[in-house]
Amino acid sequence: MPSADLARYCRVSAAWPQDKRDTRTSWSVHVILAGHPDRFDLINQPPLGSKPGWTCEAARTAIRSP
Repeated sequence: MPSADLARYCRVSAAWPQDKRDTRTSWSVHVILAGHPDRFDLINQPPLGSKPGWTCEAARTAIRSP
């Protein structure tokens, strides 16, 4: 495994302690939200839309919103 990939997995895992992760949400969404200061609140409030839960697109939009 490339060291950059391992570093990213470690960073995201550290940002999301196991008890704060949402098992219904993809790892990719956790990666996108990992640096957001309100990530724990965000993950519990998925946006309303045509698909239930979080999508990568919705997560990217959320981190761009003030």
